[in-house]
Amino acid sequence: MGSKTASEISKAVKVTRSETYHLLTTLQNKGIVEASFQHPIKFSALSIKKAISVLINTETERLNKLKKSGPELEKIWERIPGIAKNIDDVKEEKFKVLQGGNQVNSKIFDMILNAKKECKIFGSEKDFIKFYHANFLDALEERKINYKLLTPVSERTKYIFKNIDKLKIFVQR
Repeated sequence: MGSKTASEISKAVKVTRSETYHLLTTLQNKGIVEASFQHPIKFSALSIKKAISVLINTETERLNKLKKSGPELEKIWERIPGIAKNIDDVKEEKFKVLQGGNQVNSKIFDMILNAKKECKIFGSEKDFIKFYHANFLDALEERKINYKLLTPVSERTKYIFKNIDKLKIFVQR
């Protein structure tokens, strides 16, 4: 749509002007929106192709920095008094709170890949729709471990379970 003022953008996307400024600032910081030096300020977005490239390059750079700093972070960690040398050897029951889809998906895949004998999954229909589209159920099949699923199944979600052994599904009522 070309260059537009914050007010024009606010009206077009039906968001308050203060929220529009906040969003535009966030997008500017990510490098996918540019602002002019005029009054009123006009904003323009990069093409989708350029925006994706900018976001990928930013994340790649961030990961490269983390990878380079990894050994130094490990050295600092080991100098902290009272830290066990091999944390993996310390076994204890834990309860973790995960936020965000990436953290949750990563932890579920980790649990499936590290399961020795069995995996039991309890979830809502909405959860299992997400599991299906994230290929968790395929990962369970590939691991050749015993697993059980506890969930409600309706017309809306029965496609998810059509290729799964019915003895592995416990329908919640």
